[in-house]
Amino acid sequence: AVELAFLAVVRMSPDEAVRFSRRALEASAPRAPAAQLARGVELVGLTLGGGGVAALQSAGIAMASGTELPVLVGRGIAKLWTDDLEGAYEDLSVAVTRLEAGEVLGRMAPLAFLADACFRLVRMTEASVHAELACDIVEAAERYWDCAIVHTRAGYAAAAMGDFSRANAHAEAIGAMASRVGDRDEALSRVRASVASASGVAIAIAIARDDPAALLEAAGPATALNGPSEPGSFALGPVLAEALVLTGSLEEAEAALAPYEERAHALGRRSAMAGSARVRGTLASARGDRVGACTSFDAAIHHARRLPLELGRCHLAYGRAMLDAGDVDASREQLDAARAIFAGGGALAFVRLADSVLSGLGAVISVTGRQALTPAEVAVAGLAGQRLSNPEIADRLSVSRKTVEYHLSHIYEKLGVRNRGELARLVVGSLPKR
Repeated sequence: AVELAFLAVVRMSPDEAVRFSRRALEASAPRAPAAQLARGVELVGLTLGGGGVAALQSAGIAMASGTELPVLVGRGIAKLWTDDLEGAYEDLSVAVTRLEAGEVLGRMAPLAFLADACFRLVRMTEASVHAELACDIVEAAERYWDCAIVHTRAGYAAAAMGDFSRANAHAEAIGAMASRVGDRDEALSRVRASVASASGVAIAIAIARDDPAALLEAAGPATALNGPSEPGSFALGPVLAEALVLTGSLEEAEAALAPYEERAHALGRRSAMAGSARVRGTLASARGDRVGACTSFDAAIHHARRLPLELGRCHLAYGRAMLDAGDVDASREQLDAARAIFAGGGALAFVRLADSVLSGLGAVISVTGRQALTPAEVAVAGLAGQRLSNPEIADRLSVSRKTVEYHLSHIYEKLGVRNRGELARLVVGSLPKR
């Protein structure tokens, strides 16, 4: 029953996880190892199904030195997914310390979820240390079923730190694991397809490199796998809706965002509400609705208090939207706030994104033209108008050449120009320096 409960978590079937956990508890002595594991996975299953607050109440919020290790880990994961990041960090740190002292856990990868807490707290060096160690342990023990969990967290940290080669190595490790997962079970087939073609690492890389096309490619399968059960379990927010906005599919973005938004508010999950409001603000900005954009971004920042990663992303998106609206001062204020959060926690890729919007532009497009472009297109257009080559633009903005070509094709179409010479005639003035 315990094994089936763990399997249900992998299958993203929280009701089954809870049901089998409780069957294990009924069949075990209260202090037996199976019962301890069952209590821990029951907490995870309840939280995955959206019942995290009740699960935490049943487990007890206060730290207790004698808490059974599986329950401690389950409680840490529940706190993580219900946005108590400091509480999650405390529980999972204690769990890791007890493991190092010789206690046996068997499963639930506390190092990986501790790394996840550090990632969301923008403590990237610490996130990387924990996640890389978890990867080493999993590989040495040939625990292939834990591979996706640990390599995804390591990939998140590597992408945020700007080490894209390392992040890609973790994505490749997840793909290699997929070949070892059987396909007789439909739900496990979905896991296999997801980790092989659209892991969370691919999404993290696309976000950190500001690559909307890559984000859209990865977001669809990952969204289908994660489903609507517990939006707090996925650190990167409503990525499909975000990708659709950034690639100009505004009506599709609206349709993708609405159910996520509804679930976030129904559960009162602050991280998900912040992500929803951030994407809602980006959508309003793309529609030219500055008032709606500001209202949504202000709400996003309110929800994201004490959630550093999401708060930084909210400030960054807000800054881009204000630049798109022509308000350079408001843009700089938001970007400075984002930069401070990311620089303080070692998220160098996000620091570069903030810098590229202002410092990296060097020039702006005439007001008439800028109103038609997204912030990413403004960045590319400003540099292309200065006659920089595609490789030079890609290097300056930390994106791929394919992304530059993608943006340029839209820029030429929107502005009615055919080449860099015509584009250069629309480039006027310079942005104030930081």
